[in-house]
Parts: sequence; structure tokens; C-alpha cells
Amino acid sequence: MGDIEDFSDKVRELTESIQDLDSEYDTLDEEVRQLSVQLNELREKLEVARQKKQTAYFQKTNARTDLEVAERGLARAKMEAREKLQKEPDLTNPPLEKILSGVSQWPEWTKLRDYQKADLIFSWDRFLRPEVTGQWGIFNANDTSLGKTAETAMTIRGLRILFPKAPCLWLTKSALVKSSARQCKEWGLNIVPLLGASDTRVAMLNFMGETLQAAGLPETYITNYEALNTSLMKEFEQRDWMVIAVDEMHRLRGGANASGPTKMWLGLKKLLHGTESMRVVALPAGHSKYQWNDDAFEVKAEGRPFPIFMSGSLINNGSEEVWAYTHLFNPVQFPSRQHFKRTFMMAYSIGISIELIMRVISANFFRKTKKEIGLFMHDKLYQEHFVEMSPGSDLWNFQKQVMEDFMIKLDELGDDMVSIAGILAELHYARISLVAEDFNVSVPIKDQNGFIIKDNDGNIQKKKVLKHLNGPLVKLDYCAEHVFELVMSEKENVLIFSAQFNSPIAYLMERFKEMGLSCEAITGDKRLTTRDTADIEKDFQDNKINVLILNMGAGAEGLNLHKDKRWDGGSSNVIMLDRWYNPQRNLQAEDRAWRLDCLEPVTVHKYICDGTVDNIIDGICEDKIMEAEGITEHTALRASEWRNKLQDWLNKK
Repeated sequence: MGDIEDFSDKVRELTESIQDLDSEYDTLDEEVRQLSVQLNELREKLEVARQKKQTAYFQKTNARTDLEVAERGLARAKMEAREKLQKEPDLTNPPLEKILSGVSQWPEWTKLRDYQKADLIFSWDRFLRPEVTGQWGIFNANDTSLGKTAETAMTIRGLRILFPKAPCLWLTKSALVKSSARQCKEWGLNIVPLLGASDTRVAMLNFMGETLQAAGLPETYITNYEALNTSLMKEFEQRDWMVIAVDEMHRLRGGANASGPTKMWLGLKKLLHGTESMRVVALPAGHSKYQWNDDAFEVKAEGRPFPIFMSGSLINNGSEEVWAYTHLFNPVQFPSRQHFKRTFMMAYSIGISIELIMRVISANFFRKTKKEIGLFMHDKLYQEHFVEMSPGSDLWNFQKQVMEDFMIKLDELGDDMVSIAGILAELHYARISLVAEDFNVSVPIKDQNGFIIKDNDGNIQKKKVLKHLNGPLVKLDYCAEHVFELVMSEKENVLIFSAQFNSPIAYLMERFKEMGLSCEAITGDKRLTTRDTADIEKDFQDNKINVLILNMGAGAEGLNLHKDKRWDGGSSNVIMLDRWYNPQRNLQAEDRAWRLDCLEPVTVHKYICDGTVDNIIDGICEDKIMEAEGITEHTALRASEWRNKLQDWLNKK
């Protein structure tokens, strides 16, 4: 009985406990239900709040973006308005009105085209109002044959209306001194060529200076860049030049030399800016010593020559070369090569930002191309001549071996970076072998046991030895026969360009003389060029020379060798024995015949030995033209990438 009572009590207690727990459970369940309702309501509110927050964020971001766009638009609009104001000449400026009134009476003024007159007004305005742009000088980058020489001559003449006795200096390359002087005189600028030894030129400068001053006439001299390396430089420093004009400005790259700036480059910097220092933080007065005030001129104690830089060949120059002549133009804006690369390079060794450079110099810069000016020009036609090498010949075997060895070397280099200069250095002998039977090659030096000798740094020691290939010189022989047909059958005079080498020029001159053709050369080598370049140019114009052979380094710039109504000769056929890896150099050569006043279409004949370095040079030129229309950096690529490119070019016909 006792056990039953115990269990009964326990059951009763547990029953009561369960009832209590049920009641508590129901209460908590109700509380959970209520809290769940509240939680769902809060979650909905939270989601709404999140959506509102996200919407507000996007609205804020969009508003900030719109603000930045508006600010950039405002800045650009201000910049464009300022640049337009800077570029627009002030035609109401009294001294400019005086110049325009004077030049309008000249017969030479009527010969100028509209774009040339606009360039001249722009140039005179830059001289008279340097404070508008904050820069001093003019950069005339008009395309070849658009009359940079005429514009510069007329710029000087126009300024002489205000400053009749101000001396001016014109610098150009040696081959162009006489021809440029002749062109200046055609445009009414009396200019004295300084030629010969440095002592002779000093004596001529002093004699002509005294003579002209006694006659009340201004001094204007033209000489070559090399004069800056001679005793003539001291004489130049003693004169207060109003204008220093520098033709073919792209040639003055001496500031970019790895060993340091050249004396000639530093000499020009001193003439233009009064200092040779490479640490220029400010320049002397950005104006001329010759000032026009109240209808009269006066000579100030401070001032600098007005630089006129002429260059139609900016394309494909490397960044250091571009810096070298932009520094001469404005040492403050282009202070160093390192600053130039940081500021104006889009990416190292890839390209220069033309837009950034133009923002700095555009108010003192103009460039027009033949297409832009809208004047009629005859077509320039290209004709490719594929010259076949004889399989098994020395030349064929040599070319094949060079290409195979170079491909193996590129395979070994793998992902190492290789520059265009490196490619061309490796293929130098392949290039010259196409146009010469005998040439020097570098070979390793070996000791008496046949082992290659190296220096302390592990570099292989080399020496030059003469390499001889038993002909035939197929490209040169083809050229001789082709030119003979053009001259004798079609009665055409011919221009022939060699990119770099003079040996094919000597060979062809002998062949043409044997054929009875009158032939001369412009090379820079006195053994081949026995007369002055200006005299050869004149005889070619006068139809006294059938064939003119030119080295691009000496004859690709400044010469007028086209057919023109002003003379009986000239040429409309240009033969490219080989090409330079800078396409602008090739275009300059072609444009000796394809000029604004040429009388008929010009045919450019390209000789190509297929499967050789000719294909590679053409490929490099095509790449450069595609990379940029303007200024580009020589690109470095991985060796493996070069190998693929070279293989494609060699297989392309």
C-alpha cells in the first residue's frame, strides 16, 4: 500500500508540473508568435531602409560623377577658349598692321598660298605678343614640300619692316646651305652663305658684317650646324640675333647622347637661351631685344633670339630624340629626359602622348599635311619589284644562314626584351650583303689553340675581317637594267636612294657610266660626290643628269628634284634600293620627287629580295605607321614575340 501511495503522489505532482509547463509553454509560444510578427515587421523595415540607403548611395555617386564631368568640361572649355585666344592673331595690333601693310606690296606675297599667309601672320603675332602664350618662338612642322623655307624667309623679311637692321642667323645641314640660300633669295631675303674652313668663315662673317653695316643693310647668314663647334661660335655669341632659324630640327638630337650632350647641341642652347646649363629652372626674358613701341623700335638690354624650328619629320623619333629638340625649344617645360618620360610617355617604351606635348607647345606650333591644305597633288604610286636570288649562290646561302642563326638566338633569349635597334644590329650584315660583294664583318678572336678570347668581364673579343661573296649582286644588276630601260626607252630621269650604304652607289655609278648614262651622286663621301650638292641639284633640274643616286643621310631632305614647270628636268621615278627602318625617312626620300608643284604622278619602285631582311624592314615600317600617326617610341618586345613577327614577315609576299 505504501508503494502505491508514493507512486500516486508522484503522478499527481508530475501531472501538476506538466500542467504548469503547458501553461508556460502556451505563454512563451504566444510571446514567440508576437515577437516573430514584430521581427518580420522589422525585417521589412530593414530591407526598405537598405534599399533607400543603396538608392541614396547611387544617387550620391552619380551626382559626384556628374560634378566631376561638369568640372572637367568647364576646365576643358576654359582651356579651349584660352588656346583659341592664344592662337588667334591680333590683327588690330599696330605693329602687325604695319607689317601686313608692307608685305602686301611685295610681289612675293602674291605667290604665297593662303595657308602660308596664315602661318606668317601667326609667326609675326607670336614675335610681337610673347606674353599671350608665355612661350618664345615658332615650331614649323609643316609636311615636306609645303614651303617651310619660303615661310621662314618671309617671316624674317616681315620683321625687318619693323627692325630693318636686326641680324638673323640660319642653321641647316651642310648639303643644304647653298640650295637654301638660293631659295631665300628667290623669296627676296638676301642671305650670305658661310662656307669653307672655320677661319675662312670667320673672315667672311667679319668682312660682310662691316660691309653691310657700312651700307646700312642687315646681316643675314646661313651656315651648317657644325659651325657651332668652331671658332665661328665666338663670333655668333657677340651678335644680338633677332631670329635664329634652325632647319631640319629633328637632326639635332645631340642632347640625348648616352655620353652626354654634344658641343654643337650645347652651343645652340647657349645661343638661344644664354646658358649651357642642364639645370635651368627659369629663363631670361621671353622676348626679343628688338621691341616696337609707339611707332618706333628700340633695342633693349635684355632679350633672346626668336627661334624658328623647322621639321616635317617628327614621326617615329624615340622619346629621347624628341626631348632633345623640345628642350631646346622650351627648357623649362621639358627640363630633362627623366621628366619627359614621366610626364609625356603613355607607358615606358610604348608611346609618347602627342596630346600632352601639344598642350604645352600648341600655341607656338603649327603643322599642316599635304592632304589637309586641300590643294591638288598628283598621286604617288608604289610598285614592288621582287628580285630573286639564285638558289645555292653565296648571297642566297649567306642570307639563309644569317636568318637561321638569328632565329636560334631569339629562341635562346626566350622572354628577354629586345629592342628594334638590337634587331637591326643583328641583321646589319644581312642588309649590306644585298647591295655589296665585299664588306667587313665582326668575328670572334681566337688564340693559337682555337679557343675564343674573352675579356675580364666575360665579353667575347672580336675583330673586323673582310667578307667576300661571289656575286651576282642581283638587286644592283636588276636596278641597272631597270634604270637603263627607264632612261633610254621612256626618256625618264631617275632618282635612286640607298638607305645607308655607299658601296652600292659606287657600283651603280660605274655601271651607268659604262651604259653611257650621265650619273652623279649625293652621299657625303667626297670620293663619290665631287661637286657641291646645290650644283648637282641645279644640273638635275636643268636635265643635265639622267640618274641621281642619293644616300638618305645626305640627300633625303631639302632638295627639289621633281618635275616642275620652272625647269626642264627633274624626276617622277624614285627607286628605293633598300629602306630605312624609320618610315618617315623613306617618305622624305620619296618626297624629293613627290612635291606640291610636281607635274605628273610619281612612281616609287621598291626592290625586295623576298625572304630576306627586306621583308623585316618593311614589316617594322608598317608596324610603326600603325602604332601612331605622329611621334612614337621605338618599341621593345620579348624575343619570342620578335621571332613570331619576323617569321610572319619572312613568309609574307
